[in-house]
Amino acid sequence: MMKLPAFFTNLKPELRFGLIIGLGVSLWVLIEFLLGFHTTRMEMGQFTGYLSVIIPILALYYGLTEKYIQEPAITYWQTVKAGMTMVLIAAVIISLFMVLYNTTIHPEWVEEGIAYEKQYLQEMNATAEEIAQAEEALKVMFSTEVQMLGSFIGVVIQGFFLCLLISWLIRRK
Repeated sequence: MMKLPAFFTNLKPELRFGLIIGLGVSLWVLIEFLLGFHTTRMEMGQFTGYLSVIIPILALYYGLTEKYIQEPAITYWQTVKAGMTMVLIAAVIISLFMVLYNTTIHPEWVEEGIAYEKQYLQEMNATAEEIAQAEEALKVMFSTEVQMLGSFIGVVIQGFFLCLLISWLIRRK
């Protein structure tokens, strides 16, 4: 098994697992792009992103378990707080990655996403007016600013509920 560098393993669990979540999810998005799930296989890509939740689930579980082992007297809410520290670190990394993704790695993302959705609406026999309205909404939704803010808020909300659940599970052991 590969051994991690000492500087990484010596980091507090909050920082180490926050980095793992942030970098892991960012890498997931990059792999999806490289596999064409954001370009030529968008019908698959609309579902594969949901699987990335495996990364924060596992990282929070292992990170909070490690925190609990290090500090057996830690309370439930202190465990949630430690998890939320991991989540906030991850949210910053993922949000910054989404800016890089939208502006540098895949700047065509907006146009391709809108074209994909327009085609879907046409196949569903949407009216020209419905398609035009959807296109305007999609331009906003796919914008770099909304992607960055949406990523941050989504990670924090999802992470909060995962922290509540995983903290409870760890304390039940």
